[in-house]
Amino acid sequence: MKKLILLLFIPLVFGCSEDDHNNNINSSRLVESITILSANTTTGNYWFQYDDENRIIAFEVQKLTYSSSGELVEESPIVVYNMEYIDNVVQLYGNDSYIGEFSLTENGHYDLDNWNFTNGYLQSINYLENDNECAEEYSWVNDNLVETYDSCEELSGAARKQWEYSNHTNKIGTFMWWWGGGSGYAILQYLSGWRGLASENLPSIRKSCYSGSDPNLPMSQENCQSQYSQTHYSYEFDSQGYPTIINHNHDNSSYVSAVVTYLD
Repeated sequence: MKKLILLLFIPLVFGCSEDDHNNNINSSRLVESITILSANTTTGNYWFQYDDENRIIAFEVQKLTYSSSGELVEESPIVVYNMEYIDNVVQLYGNDSYIGEFSLTENGHYDLDNWNFTNGYLQSINYLENDNECAEEYSWVNDNLVETYDSCEELSGAARKQWEYSNHTNKIGTFMWWWGGGSGYAILQYLSGWRGLASENLPSIRKSCYSGSDPNLPMSQENCQSQYSQTHYSYEFDSQGYPTIINHNHDNSSYVSAVVTYLD
């Protein structure tokens, strides 16, 4: 389903306490870059710059297209996005052109009426689609996001996702983009902490069903009407426990391996 969430119009290249938990803006190490080591699908490279308060102020995106056999077939020009922070307002620019702005709470999360947080964790997003009331609901267990369920009152079908986790602590403070196919904006909003606190651990498996699944039944191929998939994640770490290589394997068909570097 498509959600008209503020700032998704940005033309990116493709598609604790709240003050000391695991958001990247308070991490002891900041992500400098995410670049592709190997892939057989469309993905991208990303580079980040920060101000003295560890807020992202510049973000570069480069779309990469790989063949099914893993050959790089297209490398798009790098697009640069900049952010300016004025009190609790973030202004965004793409290649020096103004895009838009939005407000943040005092904890650095989206300050939007239809976004609901509890103790820094995103609980739900309410929105309208074709004049129907819809909601994406988030379920947390032991500070890990275990399920999202996206449905509308008068529209058929739903999108349901579940996560299982490794024993590795999520020191970066984000995980939603680990499958490698997320948009640049998805990476940006999680690294910035705008969507709230992230899961405590790094994921090992994500299960998805996009065409209807009873939320009261276990997530499986048998209980999903169609479009069931699984993505498996594995990692390599440095001596401090930060992931330096993240591997995504989607349904044993498409894959992405990304290299993560950090600022000293």
